[in-house]
Amino acid sequence: MSQKSEIKIVYKWKYAAEMIAMGHKLLGTMPDPVNPKYTVYIFEDTETFYEDLHNVIERGRRING
Repeated sequence: MSQKSEIKIVYKWKYAAEMIAMGHKLLGTMPDPVNPKYTVYIFEDTETFYEDLHNVIERGRRING
């Protein structure tokens, strides 16, 4: 019996692209469950995922803020 890996969803392409550049594995995409005209990005959950995503979002806020 194999263990299921946890996944995390990113809702903005800009953040997803930065996470990919940081080495996080994009598992796929799917329509946003709330608004299907948008796409969400599915990543493998890792030990550094939350910290890295937080840093990406904070960087974006400083640049756009």
